[in-house]
Amino acid sequence: MKNLIEQKLLLEMTNFEIQDGGEQRTVGDIIEFKVKNILMSLSDDENIKKCLEPRSKKSIEDVTVIDNDDIKYYIDTKSHNVDSSFSMPNLTSVEKLRKLLLSKNGNLIYVFVSYRVSDKLVNIESIDVKYVWELSFDMLRVGSLGKGQLQISNMNKAPIFTNIGKTEWFSTLKSIVRKYHDDRIKMIEKDKLKWV
Repeated sequence: MKNLIEQKLLLEMTNFEIQDGGEQRTVGDIIEFKVKNILMSLSDDENIKKCLEPRSKKSIEDVTVIDNDDIKYYIDTKSHNVDSSFSMPNLTSVEKLRKLLLSKNGNLIYVFVSYRVSDKLVNIESIDVKYVWELSFDMLRVGSLGKGQLQISNMNKAPIFTNIGKTEWFSTLKSIVRKYHDDRIKMIEKDKLKWV
């Protein structure tokens, strides 16, 4: 599935022009909209049963692709301006990710689109399509948002990928999240002493 998505995007995702005043968020929104439309057209492929819109505004996916074996691929797009001074994007909550990784037929795929804006032209620099468990923990962190938010530490650094597999990756994630919660408990206990 990942290869099919990548081939489709590399073929159809092209450079485009923006109007005056196009801010980074606007460009990012346009890229995510274009990727979504391309992915929705995968329903024409003989190996795909259907493509679905996001379940809600808070869903982890921009598009869900369901293959003929009823395997679900939740796909989320992350855009990145390579000329930005710093970028630490949120991926998903660790709780949502835990539930998804425990499901039998659910997979999470990220589409990373890097771009550069020159005058009014948005140039697509690269497109990477990866399962969440192919993202190396050397470039990930758990941020303090809700029950914990999986983040990319710095999108301006070259991405680091891994092939350790879903099971080992999930096991490592569990250890990292447990440490995150232990650290939070210590911080809360320390803050609580101020109110004694």
